[in-house]
Amino acid sequence: MLDDEQGLIHMLFKTAKVIDDLLYIGTTRGYYTLHLPSILEPETNQFQLAVSYIEINQEPVPEEDYLWFTYKYDQLRLPHDKNTILLKFKAVGSKYPEKLMYRYRLRYDDEWSPFSPEPQLFLSYLPAGTYQIEVEVYDQYTGQTSIFTLFDLQILRPYYQNPWVISLFIMLIIGLAFLIYKARIRKLKWEEAIRLDIQMQLSETKLEALRSQMNPHFIFNAINSIQYYILNNDVDLAMEFMGKFSKLIRKTLSNSSQAYISLSEEISYLETYIEIENERMGGRVDWSIKVEEGLEVKNVYVSPMLLQPIIENVFVHAFPHNHPNPVLRIIFSKEDEQMLRCTVKDNGVGIKKVKTNQLRESKGMELVNKRIALIFGAEKQFIEVVSSESGTEVQVQIPSNAINS
Repeated sequence: MLDDEQGLIHMLFKTAKVIDDLLYIGTTRGYYTLHLPSILEPETNQFQLAVSYIEINQEPVPEEDYLWFTYKYDQLRLPHDKNTILLKFKAVGSKYPEKLMYRYRLRYDDEWSPFSPEPQLFLSYLPAGTYQIEVEVYDQYTGQTSIFTLFDLQILRPYYQNPWVISLFIMLIIGLAFLIYKARIRKLKWEEAIRLDIQMQLSETKLEALRSQMNPHFIFNAINSIQYYILNNDVDLAMEFMGKFSKLIRKTLSNSSQAYISLSEEISYLETYIEIENERMGGRVDWSIKVEEGLEVKNVYVSPMLLQPIIENVFVHAFPHNHPNPVLRIIFSKEDEQMLRCTVKDNGVGIKKVKTNQLRESKGMELVNKRIALIFGAEKQFIEVVSSESGTEVQVQIPSNAINS
């Protein structure tokens, strides 16, 4: 293709004629003679591409990176946040640079971009990776194409995407997961140890309660009462007393193996125990067990054998043999959704300042309070005692599983 670069400046063609190897052209500016074999024969156009200008994130590369107006390095490494690049290049040695068309690709297996007459390319927000920038040049004068490699370009990964950082992060996560797992295992073991310890303490206190209820003194007195009835030929009373005593033993063994029993079962147990103790005292004690209206004793569950030590104290210490009119009142009422209140009131002589009595009283009260604290999961006083010479009143807070109004 002939144009201004070959001397054919803008003009109007009037005539044209071919004579042998010459083409005669008449124009508004005169006649031209063109030697056709020279034009039609292939002609080489040897040249090289050189980078003449680089701009990174709208900032030009320093001048010291150029030699004779061309970029002097064959590679370029940039951090991940400097990934927008403008490249300008020139065809060094080309006879007709205006007849060159350009297209590029960043990797050998990428598609070529469309051809453009502009000797530049703009790369916006390149992802991290390695690129080999190639430019294919189509020479419209010779019809030939050439491929040039401008330079190798590397966009570095962010530090958090580096394999060693990722590996370190994964190891850190695994380490934290392992520590959390170990901490969880230790916590579970600690909780299990606490649970076993509480179970052991509950078992110990239940056994201690069982011993206090079935202490040798009580059993010896009960057997003596049976023997007394038999020696006095009162077989009916002996059989009746023996039936109550065996019933009490059976209930004690049955209740001691259960974590919770209904309040009605606990009241039945206390009634049997009081009947035996009162019969040994000649039936002199006026006693009763009352339940607050609306409290459904069959639907309320409590830990068994909590109140027996307190009632035992009443029969052992409150009523001497010469007491004129012993009275015992037991009242169950609802305190809140998790607590019952049991009031044990007598008109006995009060808590005497006698060493043996204090020891027995303290031991029984401490045992009951310890069991309630273990059940409720809180260390506090669940028993309140008010005593005088006219009698003693014991208020006991009892945890319950369900309270139906």
